[in-house]
Amino acid sequence: CLSHCLLSAPLPVSGTRSLPQEPPNVTEIPPECHDLQQVFSKDRASSLPPHRPYDCCIDLVPNAVFPSSRLYNLSKPE
Repeated sequence: CLSHCLLSAPLPVSGTRSLPQEPPNVTEIPPECHDLQQVFSKDRASSLPPHRPYDCCIDLVPNAVFPSSRLYNLSKPE
């Protein structure tokens, strides 16, 4: 991965299709957040962001065993 991490990712083609965006139901959003309504879009939440030049690959090793580690419980606020 280290040899590829800093290479530029391919730029998206300008003719890519975009998902139809349904406007979010602003009645469930507090009025002070209405200017951020695109953040609450379910269509956008179900898609991945475009590739960026700083994307890194994660090389997976077939049949690798995960390291054994202790699990720590979180408190209710966490």
